[in-house]
Amino acid sequence: MELVDRKSSGRQPGFTKACRMILMEAGRAMNARDICDYFQEKMPALLARHKDPMASVTTVLNRLVEYGEAQPVVSNGRRAWLWIADVPAEVPTTHGESRLIAS
Repeated sequence: MELVDRKSSGRQPGFTKACRMILMEAGRAMNARDICDYFQEKMPALLARHKDPMASVTTVLNRLVEYGEAQPVVSNGRRAWLWIADVPAEVPTTHGESRLIAS
């Protein structure tokens, strides 16, 4: 990218997909700490480039709510998210289009 005078977006491919998979497979509401702990145990490389992993996970979980894939809930007095999508959903891209994702 630098050779063609373009800067990297800084986004790490697969982070949203991994958050989606963790929440989907959990079968229960999870908070951002639960998901960070899972990443740390099973996929530490995905957290390595994030200065504030909790903020990154929270941002992704809030986006999953916007996409209609997750629902915010209160679990043990803390904010958590529950996977609710069970059919393919259209997810808006950064360019205003939509793309079909498999759940």
